[in-house]
Amino acid sequence: MLTYQNSIQNWAMALKDADSSELKTSYLISGSSHKIELSNASQGGSYFSSILYLLQESLSGVQVCPWATTSCKEVCLGTNSGHSAMIKKEEKTNKVQVARLKRTLMFSKHKELFMKTLEKELTAHVKKAKKKGVKPVFRFNGASDIMVENLGLMEKFPTVQWYDYTKSKVRMVKFLSGKLPSNYHLTFSYSPENEADAIEILALGGNVAVVFDEKGSRKHLPTFIGKRFLGAEVIGGDEHDLRFLDPQGGYVVGLTKKGNLKNKAFFINVDRCEEGKIVA
Repeated sequence: MLTYQNSIQNWAMALKDADSSELKTSYLISGSSHKIELSNASQGGSYFSSILYLLQESLSGVQVCPWATTSCKEVCLGTNSGHSAMIKKEEKTNKVQVARLKRTLMFSKHKELFMKTLEKELTAHVKKAKKKGVKPVFRFNGASDIMVENLGLMEKFPTVQWYDYTKSKVRMVKFLSGKLPSNYHLTFSYSPENEADAIEILALGGNVAVVFDEKGSRKHLPTFIGKRFLGAEVIGGDEHDLRFLDPQGGYVVGLTKKGNLKNKAFFINVDRCEEGKIVA
């Protein structure tokens, strides 16, 4: 019998041919996390947010991030921060990672059931938002980069504000060209390996999220805010996760690193920033 003393890779191997009943979880979309709480509290509580989290290929065996770079794989926030990273010393995984694994395998092998379940949960999410008198918001790719625009969901839930980060230049250019659903917002996700693409996206007027090698603090603003990186003004992105609320038009959205990872190439040293805020 599998326990949390087994690695998540062992869970993946054991469940790879599981039927749909073995892959059921309490829910697909999460409405409770520090990130969601920040987002729901922003703008006077005008938004009601939830996120779907899947599990990266190295742990699930399912490709959910086709544009992932070497450096982002090393620090994947899907398992290196938040509840998914909280593993007891005597164990090798936790219930959060296992739930994400089951969702990922259901999406890959039992997509009809996955979509039916997701639509049911989104319907409930919209109803709760309406009852609260606020705007429903949903992020499909909490720890993935799937072309959700091809799933037909945004058209079925037009009152929902959808948003994601992506490392796909093609997806980002389509968004900036107005070729994606009008209720979907994308922010480009920077890695050192895709810097040339990031510069191109900024020039086209898209925003680019960059994680700097700096820990967050409630007392002091991050030092990168107001500086420039890749020639663009850096704005803060840690107050909430609702990237569609950010100023638009080619800004670097500066994020502080999460988790306990150190000295990884993915995190950008603030010394690379230039002094001086750009004045429009």
